Amino acid sequence: DPYTVGALLGDGYLTGNHTYIIVGDHKLPILEKIVRNNSDTIKGYKENKSPKYRYDFLLKDPYMGKMGKTITLARNKDLKLPLCVCQNTQAKKIPDDIFQASISQRYQLLQGLFDTDGYIQIRGNRNNTANVSLTSVNLDLVKQVQKLLWSLGYGAIIKSTDRRGKHHKSSKYVYKSIEYKIEVIGDLASIQKLFSLPYHLGKLKEAHER
Repeated sequence: DPYTVGALLGDGYLTGNHTYIIVGDHKLPILEKIVRNNSDTIKGYKENKSPKYRYDFLLKDPYMGKMGKTITLARNKDLKLPLCVCQNTQAKKIPDDIFQASISQRYQLLQGLFDTDGYIQIRGNRNNTANVSLTSVNLDLVKQVQKLLWSLGYGAIIKSTDRRGKHHKSSKYVYKSIEYKIEVIGDLASIQKLFSLPYHLGKLKEAHER
């Protein structure tokens, strides 16, 4: 499912014993959509509070694992995730076949990505335009997103910020990687197609009605 692939490219953790995703409360509709799109395999999701906002997916039909333990949580293979997606953050990639997929499927993957990791900034003018961005430490992935946006007629540019050695404002975390941001500027109608999450669509609708 392209949407599931996009969402897990954004906020999924796919290198452990099973698949999980970390999202805030306002993004729970993302999980509901993943469950609907994979209803033949998973029946729901449950919160696992370590780490905070972590959610696991529940298998519709649990099965016996190699060690004789019943498997109840979905794994990458249960969601039919391509190997290139099931990597750490810096190695994840969009499957090559999506670039030859239908327009609808390309939009679905982008919606998964932007629903999880996208940021919207409404531009203060009368042209009803918005600036959408997505940030990652994975330059190859960002370039793939740019290529996919180009294939749908969007203009998209990539910027980089070197924060290595700098401290996070509200924690002791020290940045270790260069951050890459892809920016898309367009009219509200075209930007709306990049999202399916009610939270984001509500912001765009509110801007349109001003």
